[in-house]
Amino acid sequence: MLVRLSLGREFWEWNWVMKESKWLIIEHYKETIRTVKGLSTIKEIAWKTPVSSGKWTVAEVIGHLVYWDEFVVAKRLPYVMSDEPFPPAPHVEVFNEEAVQMSRSQTQEEVIQRFIQTREELIEAIQHFPPYVWDREYSFRATSLLLATYFMGLLKHDEHHFNQIKDVLYSS
Repeated sequence: MLVRLSLGREFWEWNWVMKESKWLIIEHYKETIRTVKGLSTIKEIAWKTPVSSGKWTVAEVIGHLVYWDEFVVAKRLPYVMSDEPFPPAPHVEVFNEEAVQMSRSQTQEEVIQRFIQTREELIEAIQHFPPYVWDREYSFRATSLLLATYFMGLLKHDEHHFNQIKDVLYSS
């Protein structure tokens, strides 16, 4: 007897969405690397300009992104392939203050290189994720999210900060 396995339209649409999400995430990270490399050509005064009155400087925003990327690399990525729960996120205000202090203590080139290195680590890891991890729910505190949803949230966070940087650099 011949049994025909018929996979529904939803299955194929879901696979496409997951592959598309992975591609979008990787392309976004590659684009942010290109953008941040471009920041190596701005003058120190622009690097140390607040993105808005009373807000972080361009340097501090990039340092903030570096710190959160390093958190994802160290405290999220290793758990994607395991059944262990994700460790809790750090206290946001304290973590962000540490990021600001780091960006103030390092040169423009050091912060930029650290950003690039960490983004490349993220890209490398994402490229090697097997398909099943994208449709698996992960627990983040009291919330469960698909991995693609988690990364899409990170991308929106990036876009917010990169828009701030573009506004300050192109308004002067």
